[in-house]
Amino acid sequence: MKILIPAIKNSLFDSIPEIRASAAKALGKLSKGLGLSNSIELLNWLKSNLNRKDLAASERSGAAQGLSEVVSAHGDNFFSN
Repeated sequence: MKILIPAIKNSLFDSIPEIRASAAKALGKLSKGLGLSNSIELLNWLKSNLNRKDLAASERSGAAQGLSEVVSAHGDNFFSN
């Protein structure tokens, strides 16, 4: 896990849209497997990157894609907590 998550985070900031999309999907699947309670740190990281002013548009897009995949993976459970 300690190797996998940083690699996926780096891929979310890649300049190639297909790589960002694949990384976002992988993050969603990983988060679903870990469970919502174990994904809180990841969600906080994604949300904080969406608000950073120093990110390029492609990097912010990757963070948004990642967040949407994580939210989608948890479905209604995400909103009920």
